[in-house]
Amino acid sequence: MGGTGKYYYRDPNVVGLVSTEDMVVMPDEMGIETGLDVDRILRIGTMVEKIVGRRLRSESILNGRIPKAPRPEFR
Repeated sequence: MGGTGKYYYRDPNVVGLVSTEDMVVMPDEMGIETGLDVDRILRIGTMVEKIVGRRLRSESILNGRIPKAPRPEFR
């Protein structure tokens, strides 16, 4: 039986959970159409962080999306 929280993990910051934001951004960045408004989901995640008063585990909220066009220095 699995579990979460510090009673289960020695380091509660290292867990196998994935945020919704990251799971929505990943297929979008791979070019897979999900029908979801990715930017809106990221805005909602940022709003939730403000409401709960701490950073969530979403790397997508922290780092943003990958630009679709190459950066000028790589052209």
